[in-house]
Amino acid sequence: MKKILWWCALVAVVGIPGLEAQEGPPLDLPITRDQVPSSGRCRAFIVDFGRIEETLDLGCKNIENSVPLGSYIMMRSKTNREEVFLCRVSESERGVIDGIDVFSYSRLRLIRVVLPQTRRTKENTMACLDAESQG
Repeated sequence: MKKILWWCALVAVVGIPGLEAQEGPPLDLPITRDQVPSSGRCRAFIVDFGRIEETLDLGCKNIENSVPLGSYIMMRSKTNREEVFLCRVSESERGVIDGIDVFSYSRLRLIRVVLPQTRRTKENTMACLDAESQG
């Protein structure tokens, strides 16, 4: 049951990258708790047609430059293990994060939005690693 709730919490807030004002169905990103990285680590989820095709465990520094376009990066906070950051990598520009949401690990819900989802450029984005210092 907890696995299903975790999946539902993520599906409820993960939008389709590139959709700004339009409404669309949520992206199916079936992540389970055992796929959440350990504190201070990052995991990239390569998504194809709404399915996770591959996961990569990487260090967090400059990770947005190392993963394929359209990937999702999940980072577990170093200072607050309860916080899980989900960063959406741009589908069109390498090194650009289009949105960052913060989830509660235990309560399975969205805590806050650090970077609202929209198409961004290098001038108005933020590194996934910098999200932890934002509030």
